[in-house]
Amino acid sequence: MRHLVPSLGVLVFLCVSMSHAAHAATVYTTRTNIDTTPSGAEVYLVDGGSEKLLGISPLAKYKLPRGIVQLLFKKEGYDDLKETVEIGRTTQSYVFKLTKSIVPATLDFTGGNEVMGATVTVDGKVIGTVPTKTQVMPGRHQCVVQKEGYERWERWVDAVEKQTVTFDVVLVKLAATPGEALVTSNPSGGEVRVNGAPKGKTPMVVEGLTPGQYLVEVSLAGYVGFSQNVVVESGKRTVIDAQLVAQKGDLGEVKVITTTPGLMVYLDGESLGAAPVTKSDVKPGVHILEGKSADGGSTSQNVEVKAGETVVVRLDTNAPAADKARVRVFSSVPGAQVDIDGVKKGPSPFVADGLDPGTHFVTVTANGFSTWTQTVTLKAGDNEVIAELGQSGRVDIRVKSGQEADIFVNGKAIGRTPYTGELPVGTHNVLLQRGDGKTEEFRIAVGPDRIVKISAAFGQADPNAVPDNTRPMSWSARAMPAGTGAVDVWAGWPYLLNFSAGGGVGSNIDLGVSARFAFNVINELSATLQWTFVHTRTVAASVEGGIGAGLGTEERNSFFFHAMAKGSVMIADKAAITARVGLLAYTDRVGPEATVPDRDGGARMTLGFSVEAKLTDDLNGFLYFDGDPFNDNRHLYDVSYLSDPKMYGGIGVAWIF
Repeated sequence: MRHLVPSLGVLVFLCVSMSHAAHAATVYTTRTNIDTTPSGAEVYLVDGGSEKLLGISPLAKYKLPRGIVQLLFKKEGYDDLKETVEIGRTTQSYVFKLTKSIVPATLDFTGGNEVMGATVTVDGKVIGTVPTKTQVMPGRHQCVVQKEGYERWERWVDAVEKQTVTFDVVLVKLAATPGEALVTSNPSGGEVRVNGAPKGKTPMVVEGLTPGQYLVEVSLAGYVGFSQNVVVESGKRTVIDAQLVAQKGDLGEVKVITTTPGLMVYLDGESLGAAPVTKSDVKPGVHILEGKSADGGSTSQNVEVKAGETVVVRLDTNAPAADKARVRVFSSVPGAQVDIDGVKKGPSPFVADGLDPGTHFVTVTANGFSTWTQTVTLKAGDNEVIAELGQSGRVDIRVKSGQEADIFVNGKAIGRTPYTGELPVGTHNVLLQRGDGKTEEFRIAVGPDRIVKISAAFGQADPNAVPDNTRPMSWSARAMPAGTGAVDVWAGWPYLLNFSAGGGVGSNIDLGVSARFAFNVINELSATLQWTFVHTRTVAASVEGGIGAGLGTEERNSFFFHAMAKGSVMIADKAAITARVGLLAYTDRVGPEATVPDRDGGARMTLGFSVEAKLTDDLNGFLYFDGDPFNDNRHLYDVSYLSDPKMYGGIGVAWIF
């Protein structure tokens, strides 16, 4: 017994220890409901670095350990979702929303050799050069491919998930803009050839030259021929200035003598030195000879040099005028007439002395060349003006009716018709404007050897045109004038009372609305558009379309579309007779009296005519008739007091305003 007591103590101690150990190893769980939107996702319990599959959602009353747990959801076509939840003692339900995975689309840009290296832009962002691929989200995208010297390539694409869209890009070369060449010569009047083809006389502009290299030649009797290889660039002007050299034996000589000590002599602005002086090899023609003394005095005069001859000139200076201006006027056309402030001065080159400093008006004219005018500001002392005259051609501008009209050339007023004058060689925009504001525009090409004649008609009346004040006929095929309207009222069958209102909106189009009443059976509203495609004084033709709907008693309703072709014969300004071919498509709910299904629908073709005539200044009278010889009755017209004879008509009046 003495040994038994210790043994029992040891046993009790072991049992208590095992009980505590078992309690420490126990994991408490709570039944939990888990679902996803959409369902069917794999549910994993994440524990450290491991993932334990719990099942497929939804999971009902699944035992999850209490405390903080992490769940992972996976479903094909959706992004993985990881959520952390706290599991308590009571049953809980969770629903987790999955996000659908978006798989991008692929855009593949490729093409031939000419496309290689072209810049590719998607939605305004450069993504590389051809060939290239890029991924985009599903949706609409702008694709642009550009390369210098080629037209811009652009496409819009509606990309779909996982789709690969391949673009085989083809670029079109830009057409080269023509260039031009301005050819001048000294002296002017030289014959111009470009690549051997005659073009005209200097000065001139050779237009429409394809970019590239050209041989330009200028020849003039008595002068050595000039030739030059030039490169014409796209959209640019190349200038060729041919300084022609007189052939030997065809030059003249100028000898200058003076009584003024130390007089410096200038020929066309070139210093010859102190007088006396002789200048050989001078080209035939008119030249300016000037002398300037040490005390500021000056003199000048025009001299004419002839081939093989010597001209002797005496130059003596005048006392200088400190407050006066002196101007030398040169022209690209030797011998051109120089006028200053409206006073004829002489042939160019010309020197005018003793002018007041300030603003002066210089005009230079020559036969066959456009007039050169310029306002110049002269200062005290020496001044120089160079007039570049272009070739001109004659124009004759008038109005067929003999009326006067203002004339504008390239936006600048030049006078009134009738007009005969000169314009620079080249193309011009000519606008004629009458006093009532009507205009007529022409584009003309003026040449040096011909007269361009313009005869403006200002849209003279077409004998078949419809006058603006023609009487409107609202039931005819002819469109009503824009801004003109009509209200029609008539009685008829099967609609006992009818109203319509409409008018012209321009471009041979009429718009209108109408209401028609069969009272307790059906009452309808509709809208109509008519377009007139033949529009003369005597005949007209049009097409018409409309849509409408109606309501009646006994739950009746209708919906319809109609189309009609009309042709009218107009009788003076008094009447119109119109043939009508119509097509009606409809669907009706007939009501409880019907012996047909809930909705009755169909299409019917009608043939008919209308007659409309003027009654007073504001009223027209009309009647119309339409028949349907091809179809069965429309059941909506066989309800209550109505019957469908398949013949319809009406008579009424139209108020024109």
